[in-house]
Amino acid sequence: MTPPWARLQAAMAEARLDALLLASAAATAFALGETRRIGVHNGGLPSPAVVVPESGYPHVITPDADGAWGVLPPDRVHPMAFDPSMLARLLPPLLHGARRVGMDTCSPGGVAAVRAVLRTGAVALVDASPMLARAMAPKERREVTALQRACHAAHDLVAAGATSSPWFPLERFHPDRAGVEVDGWAGFARTGPGDEDAIVRTIARLGHGRLPRPTDGVAVWGVGRRREPAVAVEGAVLLVEHGRRGVTVCLTPDGPQLLSP
Repeated sequence: MTPPWARLQAAMAEARLDALLLASAAATAFALGETRRIGVHNGGLPSPAVVVPESGYPHVITPDADGAWGVLPPDRVHPMAFDPSMLARLLPPLLHGARRVGMDTCSPGGVAAVRAVLRTGAVALVDASPMLARAMAPKERREVTALQRACHAAHDLVAAGATSSPWFPLERFHPDRAGVEVDGWAGFARTGPGDEDAIVRTIARLGHGRLPRPTDGVAVWGVGRRREPAVAVEGAVLLVEHGRRGVTVCLTPDGPQLLSP
């Protein structure tokens, strides 16, 4: 299986980026692969960050350094406390020599902090969000199987009327919805009322590479290690919602495949 950071590095090469600086939950979770992550409620820098270089393993700056041991080499794991000033010490050597650095969505304060840390106008900070969404969207066969297992676990919890779970919760439990992380992959259940016909029409559009129109009243999210931006490409796993009802599908060469039970 291709390491997730290698997929990002291939996209970086096409975009002529020397490095990526990631802070969102979806992008950092994708880039780190099997590395355990902690939940941080104030997303964006200086929360746990990942630096993806042109080649080799990524660097992770995290309060949960124990979660990265055994997955990343020790010299790629940089423990930090919740202290923004630590970025001033950690980022310059990790981004040394980079001229174009892609960033994902983070707060204006985070962007300002990075500019202040780098202290040079020679580094161009580029919005890499669209590139990241495209690179993260296609899932390999093993990943689709893991995502289907997580989806079924979420549905089992709803069917049982569960108010808690052995799996890490990604959202608050309700009688007709659940979101959990199962072995590092996200799964969602949406069993409440909604327009089934609208969902079916949207799935058909996705099969032709088209996202729903704003007037359709249907929400679509990518599903990976967390909720991701929606991209309608082959291999993408997508959660399609109308009202409180939803299904998870995978876009295959033979058309959309239902992953929900």
